[in-house]
Amino acid sequence: MNEEKETANSSPLGRWEALFREQSEIFHSAITRAVALEAEVKELRRENAVWKNAHKKSEDDHEVTKRIVSRLERNMDAIKDNNPLLVCLIDGDGTIFAQDLLMAGRNGGRQAASLLNQGLMNYIAGLDDNLPPRCQVWLSIYCNKKGLTDTLVNNNVCSYEQFEEFYHGFNQASPMFSIVDVGYGKEAADAKIKEHLRVFTKFPQTYRIFLGGSHDNGYSTTINHLANEGYLEKLILLKGYKMLAQELRSFDLPQVEIHGLFMTTKMTGSAGHNRTRSSSPTKQLRDGPMKKYFPDSQPRTPLGQVFSTPQVLPAQHDIGVRQFDPAIPLKNYKPAPCTWYYLTKCKNGSRCRFAHDYQTTPQLKAALQIHAKKTPCSYVAKNKPCPQGDGCYMGHVCPRGPTCTFLKNKKCNFTGKDAHKAQGGDAAAYAYIGSMRMRIIDDTGSDDVGSSVGSPGPSDSQLSSD
Repeated sequence: MNEEKETANSSPLGRWEALFREQSEIFHSAITRAVALEAEVKELRRENAVWKNAHKKSEDDHEVTKRIVSRLERNMDAIKDNNPLLVCLIDGDGTIFAQDLLMAGRNGGRQAASLLNQGLMNYIAGLDDNLPPRCQVWLSIYCNKKGLTDTLVNNNVCSYEQFEEFYHGFNQASPMFSIVDVGYGKEAADAKIKEHLRVFTKFPQTYRIFLGGSHDNGYSTTINHLANEGYLEKLILLKGYKMLAQELRSFDLPQVEIHGLFMTTKMTGSAGHNRTRSSSPTKQLRDGPMKKYFPDSQPRTPLGQVFSTPQVLPAQHDIGVRQFDPAIPLKNYKPAPCTWYYLTKCKNGSRCRFAHDYQTTPQLKAALQIHAKKTPCSYVAKNKPCPQGDGCYMGHVCPRGPTCTFLKNKKCNFTGKDAHKAQGGDAAAYAYIGSMRMRIIDDTGSDDVGSSVGSPGPSDSQLSSD
């Protein structure tokens, strides 16, 4: 039987049948594989079409987004360029206007607004030469009006009527300038200023923000928040007091100081419910009784864009910071008022060891004139004619006259040959000074002629020659 099968397989027909079966199996396998591959190709083509459509849609969306961004950027640039906004927020309880402005009433309010606008615009002009001409100033001062007024009046800075007139003059100076009374309440003004800082720094049309609160450490948290959000470059400190709050120094913010606009030394006193406004040391206006001013709230007022031809009153250097009381001896003032600054001029300027920031009053000038006559004129001391003649502020004669005990001991500072006798125009001065001798002793606390209280001594340069 096996032999028959082997014979069949070895026959040509058997071999052909075996090869045919193998070929059929190969064809079947190839066809099956081709069908599977064709199905995969169809799926891949379908997926490819899906991705192509997605890619095209993405490109279309990208182009649309680019056009939207470009349009928004143009709109933002238009807003910035056409109406850039300078925002000024002032803590009115701690940043107080100079006394000469407050005493000028309504005109003083207008002048203060003008000085603010001009000072801010001049600073920005120096910062950016390309600043559009339509830049506007929006200014708000926030204060406890009642507490601030009481403090100013109690410290003889101005009267109630003068401050009320100043208040109205400032508010009427520009539609965008205003003083806002926040009333009593702890942190009332702080909260307004801080919230305005957070909001306005994010506006694209806000070019810069000036903060008139450099005396108060309480703003450090808000400023730090602005730094974290990347808006710190918009912030500028508007200085009032010369002393910058300790916690604000670390931010290294740019500062602007408008000469003659604000009091430069902290006024202390009581207004309403007291609260500490700053951790920096408080300076008194002068030695002696003084009311402390730490109001419950600070004034917030929008002050606006300024006017073309403002009325400007003459502003003096650091006026209104200190008060002079004739009843208090000159020697008790620390620092004492500079004789030369108030009677003629002081060559030492900011380096002078005596104060230039007392309010100029007839009483102050009279006291300093009496004191100046105790210092001998260097011309007369050298037996030379004084160029100022009878108008010289310094002494041509010794107040003690011929009875001067220091002359007998050759220790008197008045060394001129006629210094101990009255002659010509000096006779009146001699009589006046002689009659005021006890007043001089009371003012200086000593009978030494030529002592230095708020003025250079005999060794300093001649007053009339400055």
